[in-house]
Amino acid sequence: MDPQLWANLPPDLYPRILAHLPIRTLFRFRSVCKIWNTLPLNPTFIRLSAQIPTLKDSWLVMFSDNYYRTVSVFLPDQNKWFDFPISFLPSELYYVAGAGGLLCFHLTEANGASSMCVCNPLIKQWKKLPPLLCDFYGGLVGMVADSLSYQIVVRTKPARSDRFDFSNLKTEIYDSRTSCWRISGIPEDDFTSGQAVSNGVLYFLTWEARNGVYAYNMDQGLWETISAPRRHRFISPCLVECRGRLFMVGGFAKQQYKTLGIRVWELQQDRSEWELTDSMPSLLFDEFLTKSGSMYFICVGHKQQIYLINRGRPPRILRFDPETCLWQLVATDAPDVLHELFLLVSFTPTLNCLV
Repeated sequence: MDPQLWANLPPDLYPRILAHLPIRTLFRFRSVCKIWNTLPLNPTFIRLSAQIPTLKDSWLVMFSDNYYRTVSVFLPDQNKWFDFPISFLPSELYYVAGAGGLLCFHLTEANGASSMCVCNPLIKQWKKLPPLLCDFYGGLVGMVADSLSYQIVVRTKPARSDRFDFSNLKTEIYDSRTSCWRISGIPEDDFTSGQAVSNGVLYFLTWEARNGVYAYNMDQGLWETISAPRRHRFISPCLVECRGRLFMVGGFAKQQYKTLGIRVWELQQDRSEWELTDSMPSLLFDEFLTKSGSMYFICVGHKQQIYLINRGRPPRILRFDPETCLWQLVATDAPDVLHELFLLVSFTPTLNCLV
């Protein structure tokens, strides 16, 4: 590295070189000078970075407090955590979902009003979406995105209705291409547990074991019920996507509130049934849940693996490879304080994804 050579480098080449860096490295270099500090927010640089094929960063983002204000990022490839401030957002966020470098969330304001919002946390850009056609109900928020647009699905109830009935629940879809909401089909079940996206279809796992999975096709705008009943009682059931396949991860039990082990099942849509993939080894289960004193956990599909995290102090992280059926505890210093409703999201940071 000849200092004289690099000292004579034309200034207009610096952005072209920096655009090849991973997102995490680029943001670390912002402290070099004022110009580099503002570079990731520069529209010209954002367009430039979109044209350069690079290895995309992939993060596990954890919202650990009750209003999702405390955010930490885990880099599985480097086994490192770092804080990810989102102080530019208003307070009291709920029902966070993410796709394509964007996050969407439900915002409750000081005056009691509520709205759905979408943001790109990297460039600190966010906006409120137009008002929902009905009142937000909760329990179902999902997001699908591609390089040009995004869609958000939420569950709502009749506006200002004095008499509430589960049969009156609706789902509304927001499409960034039209900038408006529309009412879609109505799922039959009241609650859902976990969601996953595969090939443009948004899947929700129902609480009712007999009903299986709800699937919403964003392109066709249609709901479909996949009748794949669960055969066992599950604790903390999660639906995840991995390598284009859908898996259910859950603690199985013979009686309520007594987790005996953790199993992974794959959804066989052609047969409408769950097929057992693997069971967590008993010694690993004891280390992950029994010794931690925590019965509950959450999980998420991330790249080619499934990550599980418990609610112990400190929390433990475990990963599972569905291809090889390999289970492995991750030796890492996760944030020590987690709210009981903490959230884990697989996230691909992208500069050029605008809201």
